[in-house]
Formats: sequence, structure tokens, C-alpha cells
Amino acid sequence: MKKFQLIPLLIAGAGFWAGAQTPNARLDINSIRAAVHPKNSLFWNGTSLPGYEVPISSGKHTLNACSLWLIGEDLNDVLYGTYNRYGFSDVDTLPGPLQLTTGTTTPAVAAAYKRVWKINQWEIDYLINAQNNGSLASGAFTPPVDILEWPANPPAVGYGDHLAPYFDKNNDNKYNIYDGDYPVIKGEQMLYYIINTRSTATDIQNPGLEIHVSVYACQNPGAPDSSAFINYTTFVEYDIHNRGTVTLRNTYAGFNADGDIGYAFDDYTGSHVDANAFYFYNGDPSDGPGSTPGPDHYGTNWPVQSVQFLEEQADSGQRPMGRFFSYENSAGPTGDPVVGQEYYNMLRGYWRNNSVMVFGGNGFAGSPGATSLRAYYMYPGSSDPDNLASGYIATGFEWTEAHPCPTCPANAPGDRRGVGATGPFTLQPGGSKKIVLGLVTTFDASLSSAGRIEKNRQQNKRLKQWYDAGQLPCVNNLSNKEVDAKAAFKIYPNPATDLVRVSGEGISAGTDYVLLDINGRALQSGKGQQAGTLELDVKGLTAGIYFIRLANTQTGSHIVKFVKN
Repeated sequence: MKKFQLIPLLIAGAGFWAGAQTPNARLDINSIRAAVHPKNSLFWNGTSLPGYEVPISSGKHTLNACSLWLIGEDLNDVLYGTYNRYGFSDVDTLPGPLQLTTGTTTPAVAAAYKRVWKINQWEIDYLINAQNNGSLASGAFTPPVDILEWPANPPAVGYGDHLAPYFDKNNDNKYNIYDGDYPVIKGEQMLYYIINTRSTATDIQNPGLEIHVSVYACQNPGAPDSSAFINYTTFVEYDIHNRGTVTLRNTYAGFNADGDIGYAFDDYTGSHVDANAFYFYNGDPSDGPGSTPGPDHYGTNWPVQSVQFLEEQADSGQRPMGRFFSYENSAGPTGDPVVGQEYYNMLRGYWRNNSVMVFGGNGFAGSPGATSLRAYYMYPGSSDPDNLASGYIATGFEWTEAHPCPTCPANAPGDRRGVGATGPFTLQPGGSKKIVLGLVTTFDASLSSAGRIEKNRQQNKRLKQWYDAGQLPCVNNLSNKEVDAKAAFKIYPNPATDLVRVSGEGISAGTDYVLLDINGRALQSGKGQQAGTLELDVKGLTAGIYFIRLANTQTGSHIVKFVKN
């Protein structure tokens, strides 16, 4: 067994974290609300509550804690890396960047980066408009705090430049919105933060990774059925920099997910091999214990939740997702990893006890239905026509949890976790690696389990096409002319309880309007009755996010957003 160099828990930084609530932000532009903290643990609040809510305001969730695992070896086979399953208690991270030459940081820098920045594209458009018309310089326009304090500049001498992406209008290598600079984001809303894998108390044996995390999404309320799942999609990007002095070889990076489709203890997992994705789904016809689902359970309208590797800067010839390993919430050999060697095993397709993952059964040698063939992807089903999961060897059956072998009973549903991984690769000092993931939630109660899985698989393939072409079906960014018109609209109160009013010069007595829900369904429509103001009765709406589409012949079409309490 290889030695493992743990990333120590904070020493100088321990008091910094103790007793303090981690500032968070929520991605909430479409049909998903995702809670994000500046930690290596996505969608989890540090206690017991999941934070990936689908649909938004439903009280139902598909994902619990998710995290990045990255582990490699030095020349002496010592393992270095970062990993956790619940990032508020396991091997953890500090917020903020690292110095380029020493790979260290300070408590003051960590404190300054203990936050998540949240920016909408329309806020950037408003800023550009204010820069162009002089209202920023005059003070008439007040920029959002997260735009003003966008973490692009180094916190001190010795740290990297352009830490967060931005447009540098005068090319002076310094972010300053009063010089015409502005943040550059992906999607129409993006959360951004920086973490690292060391504190000032660690020595050079720590890997010294600086990780820039972007979580983003877009929305398209009027999208046709074939594209509407963009409203149920989230993107996660990891930009990983080796600020240390050790070359990491035989390195694997993985995205670990605790998939809980509503009720956590009746789920299955699987992999879309040909779409470089893994997924979670309900193992029973109805989600939830017993015959009556609770308010946080999906019942018969349970979704499939997938995690797709969209982009991965791999070594030549590698697949974006070269492994998928599913494990259980247990202390046994097929259960949760505990020490670093066990995490490294799972990234490479081995169980906790160093035995290899095999094709069939539950992937553990000796389980009912297991073969002697080494497996690279668990539960590939019909997504593997080239037999990649079994090393290009024909197996004679499609392996799923419902059909672990041709004559086996179905696996018992349970609390499933899984990690998709890429590697091996080498990460040199000063080198970097980027991993981009797409998280797709698929609902269709009219379909069988197999039908829902196949629909999710096809949506993953379509998402990959959009991503590679740079053509996500989002609402288009605003031109300056549209910014002028949209900026003139005011919607209040927001959030609203009984009435919502939209005012602006672009509203006439004949302005057409349509009230849309978060899924793009038209709830009511009509024409404005007076110039300058549109008033809608919303007291009958359930709590959530809504859109009002406005249109007339003079100003064109515009969408404004409000929240109903």
C-alpha cells in the first residue's frame, strides 16, 4: 500500500473557520436552486441539508454533497492530493489563491476570499451601459458589490494576475471598472470562488493546488421541448493550478456526488459511457418510504440526475470520463472510503480493499452475477456498444442495477454515491488542468425507468454538442440599445406578495404582456391599460420565480423577472 501525505486540517486557519458561518450564494436563474459555499463541497450546508433543489422552490433535491477529488504520486510513490465527501469536516481547503513561488498564503488573504461572488449577465450589461453614458463616472450608477470587488487582481505581490476572468479595456493588467473593465462570466448567471489545498502551517510536501471554481447556468423560458432542459442544467468548472513544487504523476481527478433523488435510500446509479456521464435515478416506482411520499420526495414523478464530463484537458488519447465507480453508504468493502489510499483506489476503479472492480453483480468480485472481467464503468446498460466498460470484451448482457446479470434479481435500492474520474495525467509545478461538468435533471413521468434514463442520455449528448459549438440555447445577451430600454424598466415590489408593477417609458396602453413561470409556461396574458405602468395581480401564484414578457411595436420584446413570496 502506498504512503499518503494528507492535507492537514487548518492550523493557522483553524480559528479562522471555527464558529463562523461560511458565506454562500445561490445559483437561481433557472429551474434549479443550487447553494454554493467557498469550500470543496458543493450543494451542502455543512450540517445535514442538501442544497441542489429541483425544481426551484419545490423543497425537493437530487444531489447532496459533491466534491472534487484529485490525487497523484511523486517520484517516490508518495500520494499527494485533495479529497473529501463532506467538505466541512474531512480533508479540507482554505479560501483564496496561493503565492506563485512559495505555494503558501496567509490568514488575511484567506479571510478576504471567504466568500462566493455572484454576477448576472444583465448586471454586466448595465455596467457597460453606465460606463458608456457616463453615469458610472458621475456616481449616478451604483455598481453591484460583487462586480466592484470582482477577485481579478492579485491580493498582494507574488500572487497570480487575472485570477477571475475579465475584459481589460486598456490592457493595463489591472481590473478597474472605472477604466472600462468588466467581469467576463459564462452562462447568464455565475458563482465564482477560489480555494486552495494548504495553509501557512503546511510544509512543501503538500501539493499546493489553487482551484478556481465557476458554477453557472442560463435560462430560456420560451425554449421548445427539445431545448427546454437547459432550464434544468447547471455547469461546474474547475480550473486547477499546481502552485507547489512537486510533480504529480499518475494523477486522477474525479467528481464525487452523493446523489439523493428525494428520499435518499431507494436509489440506483448508472453510467452513460458514450456520453461521458454518470447518473442517479429512483430504484422503486415511487420515490419515498411507504405508499405516501413526503413533501421532500418526488413520488412517481422522480427525475434522472446526471453528471457529464463536458471538457477535460486530458493527456492525449484519454476519454473525458475514463472511469465510473459507484459505492454505498456503508462501512463494508463496497462502502465509503476513509483514508487517502481508498480514495485513490476508487478514482482508478478499485475497491477499498484494493480488489479490482469487475463487470456484473454489484461490481465486487464474488457478488451474485459478477464476472472475472475488469470493469471501467459500472452499470453502463445500453450506452456501451463498443464494450468500453469491460475492456473491449463482449459480455453478452447489458449490466444495470435492475439487471446485474442475465439470471440475477435486481440489486436492492439504497443510498448511492458515485465518482466519475479522468486520468492518469501528469500535473507539473506551474501547470494547470481544467474540468467542466454539466449537471442535467430529466423529468418525464410518462416514461418508464428505462425511458427516463434514455431521455437523459440523449439530453447529455445534445448538451455536449451545444457546449462544443459554443451555442448554449440561452436567452441572448443584451445589446446596448436593449440595455437602455431594459434599464428604464422598474419592477416593484420585488419580491412581491399581492401585486407587482412594472413601470417605464417602454410601456404603452397597448403593450402586450405574458406572465411566465420558471418553466416557460404562460400563466396569463393581456394588454397594458395605461402608459408607463403595468400592474398584475399575483396573489394567487405559488412562491417562486416568474417572468413578464413585454412587447410593443416601438421597443420590441423584453423580459423582466420577479420573485413571488
